[in-house]
Amino acid sequence: MAKKKKMKNKKSVLPKIFMILFFMIGLGIFMYPILSNLYANFYHTRVIDSYRENVDKKSESEKSDLVKDMMEYNKEMATGEGAATTDPFKKEEKKKEKKTKHKVLDALEKKLGEVLGYITIPEIDAKIPIYSGASDFQLQKGVGVLPGTSLPIGGEGNHSVITGHRGLPSSKLFTDLPNLKKGDKFFVDILDETHEYEIDQIKTVVPEDISDLQLVPGKDYITLLTCTPYMINTHRLLVRGVRVPLEDKDKKGKDMDCCCIIPLIILIVINFFILILMWLIYRMKRREEKDRQEKEQKEQAQERRKKRKQKEKAIDS
Repeated sequence: MAKKKKMKNKKSVLPKIFMILFFMIGLGIFMYPILSNLYANFYHTRVIDSYRENVDKKSESEKSDLVKDMMEYNKEMATGEGAATTDPFKKEEKKKEKKTKHKVLDALEKKLGEVLGYITIPEIDAKIPIYSGASDFQLQKGVGVLPGTSLPIGGEGNHSVITGHRGLPSSKLFTDLPNLKKGDKFFVDILDETHEYEIDQIKTVVPEDISDLQLVPGKDYITLLTCTPYMINTHRLLVRGVRVPLEDKDKKGKDMDCCCIIPLIILIVINFFILILMWLIYRMKRREEKDRQEKEQKEQAQERRKKRKQKEKAIDS
């Protein structure tokens, strides 16, 4: 009798365990993009903070030398290649970049590290470190400068192309770039300087079309480049910004403060729902245990009454 009861209890508990297990797996799949993006934002913040600390430790003369090195590189790009000639998302180009590294970039990495600065795009709540190259490893961690284009130090006649992935499972990066429109602003912070850019052109081109990445005399451009359409990646989205006087630095700081608060709110809400789920599971288990005990007590009482009746019958006979 006791074995039968245990078997029944096991049979009644197993479906509920599987139901909870499937629910938790579904919740994990649903929450993964949110949690991974929260972690990516945290990682980007750590990298940017480390970069700021590194820059703060340098003297004015060291910073000046770094700026000169970047200007030297940009001058060489202007008189030499002068424009991007590679697609960072083609495997063969990634292999080429790994083999060859410009001497100025190599020297910069030794003095400053891989991170040159960071880009802030308030309209899509993005704040991402800018790496000195566009290798696959670097583009997994942030965005990078397309080889053959200017470093984002600013200055007339420069055209830096900053490229990044869309739709990575671990980070949004440039996923929301198509949401930008003409007139929106983005900011590049590099060596204690903040440069403001206003979007003046948005284009979709084939990977081989580099005409819009050329240097333009007298213009200070930065083009943000990513793959499009989403998950198909047959074309390239180009979002070009032209340098404007820095006026919206306070707006930038305010917007990005909100950007930092929003993930925290999301995390709190997720934790709240997890706690509610755990409480519901606890209550369900308590109710099951209570029902089981009541059922056992009733069965035991019935068993006692049955035995008592059997004894009374035996005495009467």
